[in-house]
Amino acid sequence: MDHGRWITRRRLLRNAGSGAGALALAGAAARQPGADALAATPTSWQASVRELERRVELRYVQHDDVRLHYAIAGRGSGKPLLLFVHGFPGWWWTWRHLMAAFMDRYAVAALDMRGYNLSDKPEGVERYKIEELVVDLAYVIEDSGYKQATLIGHDWGGGACWGLAADGLGGSGYVERLVTLNCPHPWGIERERHQNPKQAAAAKYAQEFRLPDAAQRALPEQMARKMYYVQTRVTPLALALILSVKEPLDLPRHYEAMRRTSIQAALNYYGANWPAEPYPAPATDFTVSCPTLCIFGEKDEFLLVDALDGTHRFVQNDLSIEIIQRAEHFVHNDTRAQVTRILGEWLARTA
Repeated sequence: MDHGRWITRRRLLRNAGSGAGALALAGAAARQPGADALAATPTSWQASVRELERRVELRYVQHDDVRLHYAIAGRGSGKPLLLFVHGFPGWWWTWRHLMAAFMDRYAVAALDMRGYNLSDKPEGVERYKIEELVVDLAYVIEDSGYKQATLIGHDWGGGACWGLAADGLGGSGYVERLVTLNCPHPWGIERERHQNPKQAAAAKYAQEFRLPDAAQRALPEQMARKMYYVQTRVTPLALALILSVKEPLDLPRHYEAMRRTSIQAALNYYGANWPAEPYPAPATDFTVSCPTLCIFGEKDEFLLVDALDGTHRFVQNDLSIEIIQRAEHFVHNDTRAQVTRILGEWLARTA
């Protein structure tokens, strides 16, 4: 794939902000069989994850000087592909519940984003720009044996998914449908950062992560609260604790993955893509032409729900926005069964 022709030297997300309210297009969707199957008991979730891990294939794809690790179940089955893309912090296994929920009807894949777990950790802040991450997704799709995928991205992973789906930048042909979790369209984030003091305050942690010595500093207070005010630097254990707040028994596995992660690389996502204050006016106004679903945990204290306002301006197709009131930033962990149901219904309706 000649990725240089379309993405790598372009600036997809120049800065990032947006106003209030949200568009809700619930639609009368027939429930996808099995979409709620994992909602019953913790035992059923655990059994399904064990089955996923029995089926999953662990693969690597190389492009230029970067080797990416990803997991896939159902490759070569002829089923459509769902590609899950994590944010900060994360690794492919953080998607296990949703992968298990849909592995009978779809091929399901999730990657370790560059810098994380078993993927390469290129040096230099600029190697973590969104346009670089976009190319990574395209290569994983192709290596999986597909021409297109439904992208499902959270946090920085959602930003990469918006970028690959963007019209006019050459990559949108890879994207059949787009799902973002707590990652509004970049224009909305940019607008809110620029004009909403509450969003600027909520992003204080991001300014701390941009600092060159952030890896030697204490974890931002916003995140320390999630760990009962544990005073620590940004360490593998701190990231693992963030990932296992809802499921403490999974701490050892998250810890091993975060020990294999480059802390500096994880922080480089902020240095490469989050601007310094004062925040500029919004400038990223690309559209997408695929069916799009935005799921958002309203209690997110890092990205505020107001950024969803105006999303319809940038989606030239079916748009659904689902706001889950009791969920926080990791909406797919906070309200697992509800996200599974919403996603299952939407996939069935937009098939």
